[in-house]
Amino acid sequence: MWQFIKRHRRKLFIISLLTGGGYAAFRFINGKLSTMLNDQDKMLTEWKKQLYYEHNRDTSLRTSGYAVFRFINGKLSTMLNDQDKMLTEWKKQLYYEHNRDTSLRTSTDIFAQVVLNINRRFQCENILARLSTISDSTEKRELWEQLRVECFARLFTFAYSSSFVLALTELVVSALSGRLYSQSYLQHLSSREHHATTAAGGISATSKSSHAESTQDHSSLLSRDVQLACLDVIRYTTDAGMNSLIDDVRKATQSILSRIPLQQMLDINDIMWYCSEIRHQIEKKRYQSFNNHHPLLKYVRSISLPIRSTQPATTTTSAYSFSNPITTTSSLTTKRIHSPSSVYNVQEQFEVECIEMIESETFQRVLIQIIDQSFSNIYDEFAREMAKASSATINLSENNLNDSTIINEAQIPFAKIVPICNNIYTKLSSHHEQLMLHFQSLACRPELHEYTKYAYDLFSNESLQSANHTAYSFLPLASSSSLQSSLSSFLQSLMSR
Repeated sequence: MWQFIKRHRRKLFIISLLTGGGYAAFRFINGKLSTMLNDQDKMLTEWKKQLYYEHNRDTSLRTSGYAVFRFINGKLSTMLNDQDKMLTEWKKQLYYEHNRDTSLRTSTDIFAQVVLNINRRFQCENILARLSTISDSTEKRELWEQLRVECFARLFTFAYSSSFVLALTELVVSALSGRLYSQSYLQHLSSREHHATTAAGGISATSKSSHAESTQDHSSLLSRDVQLACLDVIRYTTDAGMNSLIDDVRKATQSILSRIPLQQMLDINDIMWYCSEIRHQIEKKRYQSFNNHHPLLKYVRSISLPIRSTQPATTTTSAYSFSNPITTTSSLTTKRIHSPSSVYNVQEQFEVECIEMIESETFQRVLIQIIDQSFSNIYDEFAREMAKASSATINLSENNLNDSTIINEAQIPFAKIVPICNNIYTKLSSHHEQLMLHFQSLACRPELHEYTKYAYDLFSNESLQSANHTAYSFLPLASSSSLQSSLSSFLQSLMSR
């Protein structure tokens, strides 16, 4: 064996060297391949991880974008809805203010005709003409006694009737304009639904007939029956109610002024006190309840009109109270009772609904506030005229006429106050500008504004209420295309009657 190794040692060395080198090379190459495969696996894992991350990021961006879109869309929808509501309220308020101005002008024009009736009932000018031609002192004194009653009674009639006409006209016009607005809004919604149905694929025969009936109903809101109902509500206070008022005012004026000698010196406070006494005679039951009727009600409400207590009972009650602190000493509640539409025709139904508001305690309080303002205007005129007459007597300068002390202390004989009373009536009733200013001061009372706004809102909001809980639901419907023209034509017919 040893000899074999010695003889083949070189071959064995080379074989050993080649075998060890091959094994070393194999281990080296195997290590390198393993390292390369591991690095490749790591790179593939990182690439997959990055790819998954990018995919999730894109998904997250799309989800976030959709969420942002939904949020912005919701905000825009809310803003548009709020804007539509604000625009609707603005249009409603603008329409109310416009109709209130129209109502003021209408009241003035109506009262211009009432003044003619007042002038026919009082003979102040005839008495003044007779005084200038009669020389007998006894007869003159009798005429003076008659003249002072006639002049003051006529001025009182002017103060009361102007308040009645304004309050009733504003109430009726506010109710009508609110109804017009409400039904115009309903017709607008019906028209939108009609067009939407048409765009969706046509209209059935039933929907066509219902739309035609709705259009026909909308065109008849201010029918002759409704106009007659409005006229009946307003006409009474300018005719029979005014005649009753004149009789009561004459009696009260006669009972108070008969105590005052014509030579007695009076100042503005005395005039106001005597006028308040006359008013107390006329309104002596103001704070008393007699069958739930206010004493002024007989001048503004005809007993021949439908009475609430005779109607079949149903259904709802609505309340109203002033925000004005003067009238919030107690809760002011207006009870409303309505009957089925089959019981009354349109004219009677409208009369009943208006009478319910007129008979309310709230309306009577409004009426008192307007009457107070009317007499306040007259007292201002008395103060100015008496200050002028006093300044002419004691030679005061024009600059001193605005001094409140001088105005309060100015005294003139009662005989000179009677012509002043006549001049005040002539100034307020014969000059359109003065009459308009008088009515504007009455219309500016916040109580009247609140009550007419309440009536307007009550009628105009009925489209949002159920038919079982809606007052004034039996009148015909309005045409949106003739919303303003219908009211204008009604007011023109009102003034022409």
